[in-house]
Amino acid sequence: MPAKTKITRADILEIDVYDAERKRHRAEIAEIKQSRRLAVGPAAMFHFECFATIWYQIQEMVRIERGGEDQIAGELAAYDALVPNGAELTATVMFEIADQRSRDRLLSVLGGRVVWETEMTTCSQLS
Repeated sequence: MPAKTKITRADILEIDVYDAERKRHRAEIAEIKQSRRLAVGPAAMFHFECFATIWYQIQEMVRIERGGEDQIAGELAAYDALVPNGAELTATVMFEIADQRSRDRLLSVLGGRVVWETEMTTCSQLS
């Protein structure tokens, strides 16, 4: 069976159903994420996404914020592009910096700046 490449409203569980199943979903996603992480320095980690990891993120946002159907539509619009379409990789980068000053310093230089350059591709302004 091919991997799903689009999250729809039908994929999102009602909050009470998700709450009842949350412990199981958290364990499943933790297992999936174990093999989808790549450290790229002392504080940065790439998380390669898939349908399940993005579905979980949406479910958690809906559960926490309880914004109803409008929120669900917004979360689908915001996160669905991170589900790989079968011909691409998608990843989020996480910075884990405990010291507040160090974190603030890093975040102040990341916004809207060039993030990477390679021989073949140069990323320009991200903002």
